[in-house]
Amino acid sequence: ALTVEQIRLIGRYTRNITVLYDGDAAGIKASIRGIDLILEEGMNVRVVLFPDGEDPDSYSKKVNINELKDFLKEQAVDFISFKTKLLLNDTQGDPIKKANLIRDIVETIARVPDAIARAAYIRHTSDLMEMAETVLINELNKILRKNNKKAAEDFPPVQEPGPGEDGSPSDPLTLALQEKESLVVDESDTEFQERELMRIILTYGHSEFSIITNDNGQEIEEKFNVGEFYIKQLLDDGIKLINPEYASLFASFSLLLSKGTIFNQSDFIFNLDSELKSIAINLISSKYQLAEWEKKQIEVKLEVNNLSNAVIDPIMYLKKKQLFKIGNELRTELKARSEAGLPCENLLTEIKMVDEVENQVCRYTNTTIKR
Repeated sequence: ALTVEQIRLIGRYTRNITVLYDGDAAGIKASIRGIDLILEEGMNVRVVLFPDGEDPDSYSKKVNINELKDFLKEQAVDFISFKTKLLLNDTQGDPIKKANLIRDIVETIARVPDAIARAAYIRHTSDLMEMAETVLINELNKILRKNNKKAAEDFPPVQEPGPGEDGSPSDPLTLALQEKESLVVDESDTEFQERELMRIILTYGHSEFSIITNDNGQEIEEKFNVGEFYIKQLLDDGIKLINPEYASLFASFSLLLSKGTIFNQSDFIFNLDSELKSIAINLISSKYQLAEWEKKQIEVKLEVNNLSNAVIDPIMYLKKKQLFKIGNELRTELKARSEAGLPCENLLTEIKMVDEVENQVCRYTNTTIKR
């Protein structure tokens, strides 16, 4: 009976959910799909299994509150370990059944919207199932691409009527202006920023850049590694890459750095599957060739010489667009709650906080907010 709306309501107060199950194995298998719903909303899920014959109600009446808290803390396990232990007995040493189980678990991981969390789950599954990470990552990428393709088929683009069919202007200039206007309406589309972010990572992931701050009139220079900077920025602010290919590339990159491996562009791309390899090569391949302007005594500013702006710009514009989207969602919910006569104080506080951060980001990007 768990619904997406209920999960999102919980998400207003915490990103952590512990699911409690009694000892009925058949009941657990029937209801385990609820975990997939929770994962799709970006929540952190742990599971507690009560002893045979006990459920949360009966067990809580047998012990005091401290014993109950200790039990929940000690018995909580991540959903991968729980699902694996629950279903592994059914494989009975059958390699085909085990392969299906692994695929089932990877399909569950594919529901996790955060690329870095998916990478962590893949590594954990690799350890539990004694399966190479590269095999699991390739399977995960196939599922993500399949899901993305299915979503596109389920929601095909609306076919606009031809010129004049609905009384709209048919002259080329007016149509071109209308098309241009429609292209700039979507303030939350992050495709370009995600592409630029991944291009910077693949090109300069091993490099260092500097950020200069002013502290009471004194300039302070801090050095950062490009790849580590992006990982920290996305993790700290909960930013998720929407494009599944870019998200998969970022997850592979994050996984590489988490192992302490130094990023090498050629080695990294070589170890990708064929489709991601093609995307990565496309990202780092320039369509243009810089003319020899120095021979004409014209100074050309190269990206590598201004790496700080090249690194920071994509992440700031990405934050701006995601904050814009969050702000709109909160305002839509505020309107619905107001019309229903429900309390809105917490939502107003959230909106104020989002607006303050968004204004700070807009001052950096030198843009204005339009709603």
